[in-house]
Amino acid sequence: MTNKTVLEKNKSVLANVFNCGLAWVDERFPLTSNIKAHLTEYYAPKKFQFLVLLWLAISIGVGVANRNGHFLNHALQARC
Repeated sequence: MTNKTVLEKNKSVLANVFNCGLAWVDERFPLTSNIKAHLTEYYAPKKFQFLVLLWLAISIGVGVANRNGHFLNHALQARC
């Protein structure tokens, strides 16, 4: 056997073990259906992308300002 066929055989065995394990969990707790219902197939509003970009811009701006000591210096001066 070449290394490639052994690797392909090991991948198929691991995939089978994973699928059987996931099926075992799904019989006891509906894991995949909950993931699909609450995480992967959730409706996202059209404004969501704008809000994420706005949050990212604000976070970067605050991080840069704090790195330059703008907020930290004012906070320390207010305590004295």
